[in-house]
Amino acid sequence: MTVTLLPSERQPHPQSASPQGGRFSALVENPFLPLAVVTVVIAGLSAAHIGHVADAARRFPFEILAIFIALEFYTAMVIGTGVASALAVRLARWGRASRGMTLVTSVIVLIATCAMGNNLTHVGLVLPILLVLLRTLSVDRRYLVGYFACVMTVVNLAGASTPVGDFPALTILASGITSFNAYLALAFPLFAILTAGTLLVLYLALLRPRAGAAGADTDLQDAGVVLLQARYRHAQVDKRSLLALLAVLAGMFGGWVFLHSVPPWVVAWAGAALGSVVAPRVRSAARVDAADLYPALKIGAFLAGATYLSTTGLLQFLARLLQDHLHTPTLMIVALMAVVAVMTAFLSAGPTAATLLPLCQALVAPGAVLAGKGNLLAVAFAGAICAGSSALLWSATAGPLIARKVQSAGLRDDSGRPVAFTARAYLPWGLLNASIQFIVAVIYVLIMYRI
Repeated sequence: MTVTLLPSERQPHPQSASPQGGRFSALVENPFLPLAVVTVVIAGLSAAHIGHVADAARRFPFEILAIFIALEFYTAMVIGTGVASALAVRLARWGRASRGMTLVTSVIVLIATCAMGNNLTHVGLVLPILLVLLRTLSVDRRYLVGYFACVMTVVNLAGASTPVGDFPALTILASGITSFNAYLALAFPLFAILTAGTLLVLYLALLRPRAGAAGADTDLQDAGVVLLQARYRHAQVDKRSLLALLAVLAGMFGGWVFLHSVPPWVVAWAGAALGSVVAPRVRSAARVDAADLYPALKIGAFLAGATYLSTTGLLQFLARLLQDHLHTPTLMIVALMAVVAVMTAFLSAGPTAATLLPLCQALVAPGAVLAGKGNLLAVAFAGAICAGSSALLWSATAGPLIARKVQSAGLRDDSGRPVAFTARAYLPWGLLNASIQFIVAVIYVLIMYRI
């Protein structure tokens, strides 16, 4: 039996790996592509005297990048403690008893990791562990595809459950239409409901007995766990550093909740700096060459394009158009959620969040139809982003990463056939997840509007 080995606690950037997804996948994942496109578009609009570069520079939300980079350094230190190796063995022990336990324990780990910091970084850390875990099971193709669909959906939901879990949430926090506490109080219950509902639906769908399905190979499961334990028999977790970093994370969270006068990016950087002091043995992990800053380059490009777009007057025009034709606040919220979800499905979460959030700011401005409803609109926006990003494989930032990792892992089902996580295979699961999430999010927002 062959077991996929985890790299040394830090995944190489996707650009360093062989382009398993083909030339198109490599082009789409190129971190310099968004920067090049945004630069060309801004240059063209500026030459046509549409928009103002100076105003865009003044409005650029540097605090989003500051929080993102600080959390990247913090994550690098946590990875440096060696916790991933121990987690791999523990997950194999917990999940080898049944397919159901594998699904549940995987979701729990994803929620715990992706809710704080860049969820793309965390899924890159956890996914190799899950791939090793799946090799200890004897499951069919349907289970494997549904399992990765669940992983992709939970990553989206966990990242949106807190204001610092992913890029759209950070963008919402920095926009000023809501506060850290208000977003957490409204968003966390919604995404907890969505996560539980998604897990329940997929659990029932994936574990339904099928005629002719092969039974679990207990010897294979035990052999996988034994080999995994042998691989990491010398690996040790720096528990002291890990506990210190977890305490720092709790302090950062407390600062975001209670220190209203301190900007969130200051708390993030203070936490990263304090972590390097209280956990000096893993301080070397928090280097520029150890943290993956390529996503920050993409985020900077999206923010630059969206900030420049806000100076053209187009978004203000769209806000006035919506208010002229939709006079009912609830109807306007639902219409905006539908637009956001569809745009996210085809353009992905990052560009949509950066582009349409200024429209939300205009809709909650004094005198606008949704004035005073910024907190609720922020959660509606996040819910629509999550629904749209679950629709298609490329809609979520983590989608191409998961597909590439699955392909390179060479997984096979219980009949020995290779399994690939493709856009076509994910489509039925994605449409199901997106529909459930959008309907539940709309109902939740309308209920909270009436309360």
